[in-house]
Amino acid sequence: MSQGRLIRCVKAIAGSVALLVAAFGTPASAQTSEQASLHAPDDRTDTASPLQTETLSSSPVAKQDGTEHPLTPVIRAVRASLDVIDATIKDYSCTLVKREQIGGKIGEYEYVFMKVRHEPYSLYMYYLGPKSIKGREVLYVANKNDGKLWSHEGRQRINVAPRIFSSYSTHEVTQFGIRNLAACLLKVAESESKYDECEVRVFKDAKVNGRVCTTYELTHSVRRDYFRFHKAQIFIDDELRFPIRFASYNWPSKPGETPALLEEYTYLNVKLNNNYQNADFDEFNADYHFH
Repeated sequence: MSQGRLIRCVKAIAGSVALLVAAFGTPASAQTSEQASLHAPDDRTDTASPLQTETLSSSPVAKQDGTEHPLTPVIRAVRASLDVIDATIKDYSCTLVKREQIGGKIGEYEYVFMKVRHEPYSLYMYYLGPKSIKGREVLYVANKNDGKLWSHEGRQRINVAPRIFSSYSTHEVTQFGIRNLAACLLKVAESESKYDECEVRVFKDAKVNGRVCTTYELTHSVRRDYFRFHKAQIFIDDELRFPIRFASYNWPSKPGETPALLEEYTYLNVKLNNNYQNADFDEFNADYHFH
């Protein structure tokens, strides 16, 4: 299939994708009733439905017994994910669904088709929605173009450093991708393992768009300057063995209030090892619109 047909196919599929983060299943010693659903807009232009959540069971899966830090199982799991990625994945395509709090406000769901190559790190992004940014393209290849990325939105074309383009997001575009997500999660978990006041619950048989995951839920009950979130959830795909979803939430402003979303990133339709070539990350590729 040509790259142009592939992109058109992905855009058509992504428009009808429904993301379901189903009940967190039955952990070893606890039941949970949490359900969450996220529906992609049918025509890729409407705002996505909000994430719906219910209260988790108050009983943790495993209580801290003093033999290891609560974050140690998370560190082991994410480090194992990085080992899998580095050993088995050269490149992949996917649909990223993301939503972030910027300037104190929760943005719309964004849908992005991505091509990623690990060596050299190469990234192509095509924004599927919402309507305001549909058609935006981004291209970045490490150690090329003086470290700058190519982007265009409509007729406006820019060639800037990733840190400048990051005004669109809480992260630079070069930080997106499954490996970057796993590496970031490992760094944060290792940093926060220096401190106590952390509870970790593990849930089996969670589902993200039908894919079975093991979910690690991290909670900091007490707000501290060195903690980055009140609660976070990491979904590791049981078959793929790496994270495909991460969401974090702020501390409630008052007791009993639902924690506000800080950011969420979900990687759907992951297709591994497509044998991408330099042409897939070339601004002069005839299927792209950088020139």
